[in-house]
Amino acid sequence: MPAFRELREGATDAPLPWPRAALGRAARPEYHHLPMKRMVKRSRTRLLLVLAVSAMVLSSWNVARADFLYWAAPTLKTGSVKTGYSFAQTALRNQGARKLRVSANEVSGSIGRTYVAVTCIGTPQVTAVVMAVGPDGTETSRVRDAVSNAISKIVSFD
Repeated sequence: MPAFRELREGATDAPLPWPRAALGRAARPEYHHLPMKRMVKRSRTRLLLVLAVSAMVLSSWNVARADFLYWAAPTLKTGSVKTGYSFAQTALRNQGARKLRVSANEVSGSIGRTYVAVTCIGTPQVTAVVMAVGPDGTETSRVRDAVSNAISKIVSFD
């Protein structure tokens, strides 16, 4: 089968001229790229800059190093989840919790170096889920037990 060039009208067997030679110097494409040394130097500078910024950002973060998580699920002496949250708030206040936060589905605060969060579940009986997180296992367990016992001893007549 003949080549495409031979099928064209007026085609010859002579090789086609090299495009650069045919177009002249002015029409040659110019490549504007940095020499390799400069490109590597800029890449190295950018890498060092990214590493320095990353180190500064990471060093300013306060990383939570909570090693212990304990939880308990005492049954409450009430029939209302809303009343269960008020029990949790009362128990945390009585245990000396700082930075007490109350939201629609959680009551939380800090006792010593332990963070305590209490949420309530409306099963047939209202159950409080007491979660304690802290760096010292003994203290965290003690705080969990104290809050759990305090919540379970509160009585409401509703």
